[in-house]
Amino acid sequence: MSRLKIKGFEEHVNIPVTVELIGEDVVEFTLKFKRLDRDSLEKIVKDAQARALEARDLENKKIVAEDAERAQLDKKITALNKESNEVLIDKIVDWSDLFDEDGKEVPFSKRDLRLILKHPAFLRAADNALWNATGARIKN
Repeated sequence: MSRLKIKGFEEHVNIPVTVELIGEDVVEFTLKFKRLDRDSLEKIVKDAQARALEARDLENKKIVAEDAERAQLDKKITALNKESNEVLIDKIVDWSDLFDEDGKEVPFSKRDLRLILKHPAFLRAADNALWNATGARIKN
Protein backbone atom coordinates (compact mmCIF):
# COMPACT_ATOMS: atom_id res chain seq x y z
CA MET A 1 0.00 0.00 0.00
CA SER A 2 1.15 3.51 -0.73
CA ARG A 3 2.97 5.48 1.96
CA LEU A 4 1.26 8.72 0.99
CA LYS A 5 0.44 10.83 4.03
CA ILE A 6 -2.99 11.96 2.84
CA LYS A 7 -6.51 11.08 3.92
CA GLY A 8 -7.66 7.81 2.36
CA PHE A 9 -4.17 6.29 2.15
CA GLU A 10 -3.81 5.22 5.78
CA GLU A 11 -2.43 1.71 6.30
CA HIS A 12 -5.49 0.67 8.33
CA VAL A 13 -9.13 1.66 8.51
CA ASN A 14 -11.36 1.55 11.61
CA ILE A 15 -14.95 0.45 11.06
CA PRO A 16 -17.65 0.59 13.75
CA VAL A 17 -19.46 -2.73 14.15
CA THR A 18 -22.90 -3.37 15.58
CA VAL A 19 -23.84 -6.95 16.43
CA GLU A 20 -27.54 -7.52 17.00
CA LEU A 21 -28.13 -10.49 19.28
CA ILE A 22 -31.33 -12.35 20.10
CA GLY A 23 -33.40 -10.56 22.72
CA GLU A 24 -32.60 -7.04 21.49
CA ASP A 25 -29.08 -7.13 22.97
CA VAL A 26 -26.55 -5.15 20.95
CA VAL A 27 -22.75 -5.25 21.04
CA GLU A 28 -20.93 -2.29 19.53
CA PHE A 29 -17.18 -2.11 18.98
CA THR A 30 -14.63 -1.16 16.32
CA LEU A 31 -12.67 -3.43 14.01
CA LYS A 32 -9.39 -2.30 12.44
CA PHE A 33 -8.77 -3.68 8.95
CA LYS A 34 -5.77 -3.65 6.65
CA ARG A 35 -6.48 -1.20 3.87
CA LEU A 36 -6.70 -3.04 0.55
CA ASP A 37 -5.45 -1.81 -2.77
CA ARG A 38 -7.58 -2.34 -5.88
CA ASP A 39 -5.79 -5.51 -7.00
CA SER A 40 -6.16 -7.15 -3.58
CA LEU A 41 -9.81 -6.16 -3.39
CA GLU A 42 -10.55 -7.54 -6.86
CA LYS A 43 -8.90 -10.85 -5.91
CA ILE A 44 -10.92 -11.10 -2.69
CA VAL A 45 -14.17 -10.40 -4.55
CA LYS A 46 -13.34 -12.86 -7.33
CA ASP A 47 -12.35 -15.58 -4.86
CA ALA A 48 -15.43 -14.97 -2.68
CA GLN A 49 -17.71 -15.25 -5.70
CA ALA A 50 -15.99 -18.49 -6.78
CA ARG A 51 -16.38 -19.98 -3.29
CA ALA A 52 -20.04 -18.95 -3.17
CA LEU A 53 -20.73 -20.59 -6.54
CA GLU A 54 -18.88 -23.75 -5.53
CA ALA A 55 -20.79 -23.94 -2.23
CA ARG A 56 -24.09 -23.49 -4.06
CA ASP A 57 -23.20 -26.27 -6.49
CA LEU A 58 -22.24 -28.56 -3.60
CA GLU A 59 -25.52 -27.79 -1.81
CA ASN A 60 -27.42 -28.69 -4.99
CA LYS A 61 -25.53 -31.99 -5.26
CA LYS A 62 -26.47 -32.81 -1.65
CA ILE A 63 -30.14 -32.87 -2.64
CA VAL A 64 -29.75 -36.07 -4.65
CA ALA A 65 -26.70 -37.52 -2.89
CA GLU A 66 -26.58 -40.68 -0.82
CA ASP A 67 -25.72 -40.36 2.87
CA ALA A 68 -22.01 -41.16 2.47
CA GLU A 69 -21.61 -38.70 -0.38
CA ARG A 70 -23.63 -36.06 1.49
CA ALA A 71 -21.15 -36.23 4.38
CA GLN A 72 -18.26 -35.63 1.96
CA LEU A 73 -20.08 -32.70 0.40
CA ASP A 74 -20.66 -31.22 3.86
CA LYS A 75 -16.91 -31.44 4.55
CA LYS A 76 -16.16 -29.57 1.32
CA ILE A 77 -18.70 -26.86 2.18
CA THR A 78 -17.22 -26.52 5.67
CA ALA A 79 -13.75 -26.14 4.13
CA LEU A 80 -15.01 -23.39 1.82
CA ASN A 81 -16.56 -21.55 4.76
CA LYS A 82 -13.34 -21.87 6.75
CA GLU A 83 -11.38 -20.48 3.80
CA SER A 84 -13.73 -17.47 3.67
CA ASN A 85 -13.29 -16.92 7.40
CA GLU A 86 -9.50 -17.02 7.09
CA VAL A 87 -9.61 -14.24 4.49
CA LEU A 88 -11.60 -12.15 6.96
CA ILE A 89 -9.29 -13.05 9.86
CA ASP A 90 -6.24 -12.08 7.80
CA LYS A 91 -7.62 -8.61 7.12
CA ILE A 92 -8.61 -7.79 10.73
CA VAL A 93 -5.60 -6.49 12.66
CA ASP A 94 -7.16 -5.15 15.87
CA TRP A 95 -10.33 -4.18 17.68
CA SER A 96 -11.27 -1.65 20.31
CA ASP A 97 -14.15 -1.09 22.72
CA LEU A 98 -14.96 -4.81 22.93
CA PHE A 99 -15.80 -5.66 26.53
CA ASP A 100 -16.38 -8.92 28.39
CA GLU A 101 -19.29 -9.60 30.74
CA ASP A 102 -17.39 -7.97 33.63
CA GLY A 103 -16.90 -4.75 31.66
CA LYS A 104 -13.19 -5.33 31.04
CA GLU A 105 -11.84 -4.57 27.58
CA VAL A 106 -10.92 -7.74 25.68
CA PRO A 107 -7.39 -7.54 24.23
CA PHE A 108 -7.14 -8.44 20.55
CA SER A 109 -5.74 -11.80 19.48
CA LYS A 110 -6.25 -13.87 16.36
CA ARG A 111 -7.22 -16.81 18.59
CA ASP A 112 -10.03 -14.83 20.22
CA LEU A 113 -11.04 -13.42 16.85
CA ARG A 114 -11.51 -16.98 15.55
CA LEU A 115 -13.65 -17.80 18.60
CA ILE A 116 -15.78 -14.69 18.20
CA LEU A 117 -16.32 -15.36 14.50
CA LYS A 118 -17.83 -18.76 15.33
CA HIS A 119 -20.91 -16.82 16.48
CA PRO A 120 -23.07 -16.24 13.37
CA ALA A 121 -24.10 -12.69 14.34
CA PHE A 122 -20.48 -11.62 14.93
CA LEU A 123 -19.35 -13.29 11.70
CA ARG A 124 -22.05 -11.51 9.70
CA ALA A 125 -21.22 -8.15 11.32
CA ALA A 126 -17.45 -8.56 10.74
CA ASP A 127 -18.02 -9.60 7.12
CA ASN A 128 -20.22 -6.54 6.55
CA ALA A 129 -17.55 -4.37 8.18
CA LEU A 130 -14.91 -5.72 5.77
CA TRP A 131 -17.01 -4.68 2.80
CA ASN A 132 -17.71 -1.31 4.43
CA ALA A 133 -13.94 -0.89 4.93
CA THR A 134 -13.30 -1.43 1.23
CA GLY A 135 -16.36 0.33 -0.10
CA ALA A 136 -17.03 -2.81 -2.16
CA ARG A 137 -20.20 -4.80 -2.59
CA ILE A 138 -20.58 -8.27 -4.01
CA LYS A 139 -23.58 -8.52 -6.27
CA ASN A 140 -25.59 -11.75 -6.18
